[in-house]
Formats: sequence, structure tokens, C-alpha cells
Amino acid sequence: MQPIIRRNGSPLSTPTKVPSFPPVQVSPPKAAEKTLVLLRGVPGAGKSTITALLTVGRPDAVVCSADHYFTRNGVYRFDSERLADAHDACMADAEDAMMGGRALVIIDNCNVTERAMEPYEALAARFGYAVTHLVIERRGSKRRSVHGVPDERIADMAARLQGSIKV
Repeated sequence: MQPIIRRNGSPLSTPTKVPSFPPVQVSPPKAAEKTLVLLRGVPGAGKSTITALLTVGRPDAVVCSADHYFTRNGVYRFDSERLADAHDACMADAEDAMMGGRALVIIDNCNVTERAMEPYEALAARFGYAVTHLVIERRGSKRRSVHGVPDERIADMAARLQGSIKV
């Protein structure tokens, strides 16, 4: 399968660091089935860990994340003034992956509101992707965001996420 190239010229890829997990029995989608997975959860919930699990053995998977925008040479440097740019880049990556027909596209962002997910859902409809929302809970006080997000901010995001979950 040909790599998908971002608009800035760099390749889209699955995560390079995959934690060691026991084998998981997951049936891949049928060849004609294309899926967009919208991960939802506060910082530190484990979205990137779940992403690693979902992409093991899936060369057809593409992970799009605003965090990728802030990572250069393996170093994460968040800049709140560039957050809109990061989300625009993530959206462009998702569009490129769907345009390229990748079978599995995962959006590894917080997605705590309906508004955050709507553009991805519109892309999925445009390119014929089934959409799955996967909410990751943050339980226990020991799990912390690797990005240093303050607890007050996480509590605010959790309240917005909780208010937008549909059962």
C-alpha cells in the first residue's frame, strides 16, 4: 500500500512506539468497509494507548492527532496560540487519509463536544466512512496527562464531555 503524504510533504503513519500488549483478537473490517474512529476523552485518559492497540498489525490504519502538530523530532512542545493550526492540520491529515481510501482512520483528540466532531463526521459522510465514537474514561487519580494539563482544565473538559455523550 502506498503511503499517504501530508500536504506539508511528510508521510502519515501509525504510531512508531507501540506498547507491549497481549494479542487482541480483533476482526479487521471487510475490504470494502472504511471506518473512522473518533476517540473521545480528557487528557490522560489513555486515548493514545488505545490508538496503539487499534493499529497493531494494521498497515491500512492512519492516526490523526492535533498532538502530531506539536511534536518535532520526538519532542512534544505545546503552544496554545497554535492550537487552531494544530486542529486544522489534523483535519487536513484526516481528509488526505480518507481521500487515499485508508480502511481505518483514527482521530486521537479529546473531542469533548459535538462541535469538535462534526467536521470529521462530515468528512466521513463525504468519503463513505462508517463512524464509531469511542469514549475513554479517566479513572483513578494516578493517571496524569503527559502534556501537563492542569486538573482544573481536565475537570472542565470532563464536564463538557459528560454533557455531550449520547447513549
